[in-house]
Amino acid sequence: MSVICRDLFGEPIAAAAALRKERRRRKVGYADKPGSGPKGKRCGNCKHCSVVVHRGQRSKKCDLMAHAWTHSDETDIHPQAPACKQWERRPFSPAKHSP
Repeated sequence: MSVICRDLFGEPIAAAAALRKERRRRKVGYADKPGSGPKGKRCGNCKHCSVVVHRGQRSKKCDLMAHAWTHSDETDIHPQAPACKQWERRPFSPAKHSP
């Protein structure tokens, strides 16, 4: 048995499933389009990639997009994503490589 709902004017109303949109969360944490930078480089190797801790949860974010940071995963970046145009080499850290 199918029930057809109608609005105030007697017009049929679409089923709730038809009204629901497939919502894909948009990533807004990248400074530019991933893959637009140097070949073979990754976001995780960039000097702008930083670790942010909020309420015990660690996430990677791009420092260039700090103005847009929220505490959600929409502003996170994936360290394995291909580098963008804003990619810069991390500075050499002598403390890690000293004998």
